[in-house]
Amino acid sequence: HDHPVTREDMKKALAIVMCMGIINMPSINSYWNASWPFASTNFNTIMGRDHFLLIMKFLHLADNSKAVPHGQPGYQKHFKVDHVVQSLVEN
Repeated sequence: HDHPVTREDMKKALAIVMCMGIINMPSINSYWNASWPFASTNFNTIMGRDHFLLIMKFLHLADNSKAVPHGQPGYQKHFKVDHVVQSLVEN
């Protein structure tokens, strides 16, 4: 059952993404695996896998129409996340 994404859902999803950067698993599904040795993440207690994947599918942090194409002057590899990273660094 899909439900609207709340501010709390977004906070949880972003926290999960940050944890995924620290905890290395072989696949996305591994983070929600309740069997040993994967059960140590407990991501399933924070948010269901399908809801997380749906949020990630539709989450966009930048306007793609403003991106400079690959190989062109001014191209930035991390364009889609640069302003978010910059905001985190400043704060």
